[in-house]
Amino acid sequence: MRIGIDARIASTHRGMGRFLRYILEPLLALASDDEFYLYMGSDTPGWLPQRGNIHVRNIKGRQIPVYEQIYLPHAVAKDDPDVLWCPANTGPVRLRTPVVVTVHDVIFRHRGTLLPHSSSLYQRIGRAYTDWSATRLCSRAAHVITDSEFSAREIQDLLHVPQDRLSVISLGLTLAPTRSRPNETALISMGIDRPFFFFLGAIDPRKNTDFTVESFLDTAFAGETLLVVAGLGLPERAALRTKIASHPKANSIVLLEFVSDEQLTELYGSCLGFVFSSLYEGFGLPVLEAMHFGAPVLASNQSSVPEVGGDAILYFDPRSKEALMQGLSRLHGDSELRSRLSKSGKARSEQFSWRASAGKLIDTLRSAAK
Repeated sequence: MRIGIDARIASTHRGMGRFLRYILEPLLALASDDEFYLYMGSDTPGWLPQRGNIHVRNIKGRQIPVYEQIYLPHAVAKDDPDVLWCPANTGPVRLRTPVVVTVHDVIFRHRGTLLPHSSSLYQRIGRAYTDWSATRLCSRAAHVITDSEFSAREIQDLLHVPQDRLSVISLGLTLAPTRSRPNETALISMGIDRPFFFFLGAIDPRKNTDFTVESFLDTAFAGETLLVVAGLGLPERAALRTKIASHPKANSIVLLEFVSDEQLTELYGSCLGFVFSSLYEGFGLPVLEAMHFGAPVLASNQSSVPEVGGDAILYFDPRSKEALMQGLSRLHGDSELRSRLSKSGKARSEQFSWRASAGKLIDTLRSAAK
């Protein structure tokens, strides 16, 4: 089979880029007899295997609508794959080749509520394009994949995709080695010199970054304990630092940019607890990663998160500052609870596998191929 993949997001650091990188390795291994055509918007990444059945097409077109609707269809027509997989919600809406699209969530349909109005014209155009492309692609795709039962229900309700063209394939786990003891040198290099909670932040309001930081600062143990916030760009870090500057415990917040996989492993494995305050998720991959590395998890009880955490994590209402502070206090003061959540989280994480997810994806692509 000849499989085309829209791989333009593979070089990005956030959720969908990491998703694509993580699933590509087992996908390419399981389908070693198939031909792959990877359409990328940049040079071939160093992590991609160099094999005769993997063909990389570097496509120009910096703006996503131009790339997806003009340059990508042209490249696909030349290669003539049996199926094209679009792994990031959107893709060409007019294509002879059968298309399978992965729609991770439909946050773009929650404008004005979970997705606040943006003052940026560029962002408003991007959101409108995502809505337009995803809606039309889902109506025409041979099959639609999503990450959770929660997202599947939303896709059926909001995008009107029938159940027979919709499948749930959960995300998996990249099994990096776990550590039995913290690497203090690595932690010190990140500005961490005492016990800490860990949080992955983002400018996206639904990630609840400001809410999480402000709630932590008002706990009795802020100061003796740190909150490490990773994943913010320089402007976001500067804005958040300015916002909390007048708080007497502002120095208990450590703000980091995007961290490497090695640093992420250390942060998960060394923290008192991993905090996940998101208001809306299609899956919640950081919750799964944190459980694998033994971090006790304190997470939002909204959207898809309970599907991932099951009964192995502690939940709270992400709209209640009091609920988050209570959860933080429980984890901070109860080592037995932390130990129990660490063990149950590790056991829960073993139920998820990128190899199993890749196997289901291959079966779906074969069924949809021409």
